[in-house]
Amino acid sequence: MIILYNNCMDIEMYINEPIKFSSFHSILEKLPEFKQFLREIKLNTLLEGKKVQFDIEEIRSGTRYSGKYITNFETESLLSISTISSSYDFKIDSLSFIIENDNIISIKSKISILTESLSNLIEQGLKVELHPLIVNGRVSSFYLIKS
Repeated sequence: MIILYNNCMDIEMYINEPIKFSSFHSILEKLPEFKQFLREIKLNTLLEGKKVQFDIEEIRSGTRYSGKYITNFETESLLSISTISSSYDFKIDSLSFIIENDNIISIKSKISILTESLSNLIEQGLKVELHPLIVNGRVSSFYLIKS
């Protein structure tokens, strides 16, 4: 049984195929520290050629960092969650990337569950996977599915 603390949980993002860090630029570029981090990542990768960790510890609210829980993955359209919606099931509070060159090795995240129904399901043992929604080669949103 998972117990949410203040409706928050740590979760590793599921990456089912190779994904480039550059595909996240469109949602990360609005963050004030992004340009500085991007320079550091490029410099460390070029000079040292090893893995780099990039942490965004506090993401302010915004729909770019919110997502939906997909109850029936086979029948629901993923594109429907990328459209502007007034209700979201969770929001991303932090992201931590492990990057090698432009390839993402792993992404860990802290999310806040926004709906009581999803919070109850998770506390009752529902296991979920966090996925990036990629449209035209760019991450546009996020979604959760039952694992």
